[in-house]
Amino acid sequence: MVKTSSKIERQKNKNVAKSARQAIKRGKKSSKKHKKNRTISFWWILSPVLVCICISLGIAVVMMCRDTERGAAVPKGSYDYAVDISKYQKDVNWDSLMVVTDAAGRTVRSIEKAASIHRVRYVMIKATEGERHVDRLFGEHWEKSAAAGYGRGAYHFFRSSKPAESQALNFIRTVGPLRHSDLAPILDVETVHRGCSRVQLNAGVRMWLETVEKHYKRRPIVYTSDSFLKDWLDEEISENYPIWIARYSDREPQFNDWVFWQFTDKAAVFGIPSPCDLSVVRH
Repeated sequence: MVKTSSKIERQKNKNVAKSARQAIKRGKKSSKKHKKNRTISFWWILSPVLVCICISLGIAVVMMCRDTERGAAVPKGSYDYAVDISKYQKDVNWDSLMVVTDAAGRTVRSIEKAASIHRVRYVMIKATEGERHVDRLFGEHWEKSAAAGYGRGAYHFFRSSKPAESQALNFIRTVGPLRHSDLAPILDVETVHRGCSRVQLNAGVRMWLETVEKHYKRRPIVYTSDSFLKDWLDEEISENYPIWIARYSDREPQFNDWVFWQFTDKAAVFGIPSPCDLSVVRH
C-alpha cells in the first residue's frame, strides 16, 4: 500500500509539472499574440496618416506645376512685350521666347492652350548691383539674347547706401560697349536704406544717371514702382528720363508717361521654365 501510494503521488507531481509547463507555453503564445496585435493596431493607426501626407504632397506638387504653367493676365491693348530676367531664370530657350495667352487672357506656357501668341521683342537683363556685385548669369544672358536677335537692355540695381559713382563704374565695366540696337542703360531704383533722405537719394540717382549718360552718350531709362516714383523721386528725374514703371495690376500706372509697364512678376512665358517679370511696351 505504501509503495502504491508513493507511486500515485509521483504521478500527481508529474501531472502538476506538465500542467505548469503547458500553462507557461500558453502564456508565451498569448504574449506573442498580444504583441502582434499591438503592432497591427499601430500600423492601422499610422497608415491613414501616411496616406493623408502623400495626398497633401501630391496636391502641392500639382499646384506648383500649375503655378509655373499659368501666369498673370496681360493688359488689354496693342503692345510689344519685354521680359525681365536674372540669375533666377535658367535654361532659357532663346530660339522661341513668346507670350502665349489662353482664352481668359492669362499667360500660359502651353502652345496647345493658345488663344493668341506674341513674340517677345525685348529682354531686360540684370547686370550689376551696388559697387561690386555682378549677376552670375549676366554674361550668358547678354550674349545669347543678342545672338537670338532680341532687343536687349542691361540694368543696375541701385543701392542708396553705396557711392553712386562707384556703382555707375561697376555697371560700365561689366556691360562694356552697347550695340546700336541695344536699349539705353537702365537704372533700377526701388529701395532706400534707413536714414537716407529724399535729397540724398535723388542726388545719388542723378549722379549715376549723369555718369552713365556721359559714358554711353545715351540717356538712361529709370525703372521704379508707381508708389516709389511718387513718394521718393523728384520731377526732375521723371520728366527728363524715360520711365519703366512697375505696377502689378490690370489697371494702368498712375504715372501716365511710361514707356515700359511691368505689370506682373508671375508671368508664364514660353521658352522660360520659371516664372518671370513681364512688361508691355508702348509702340
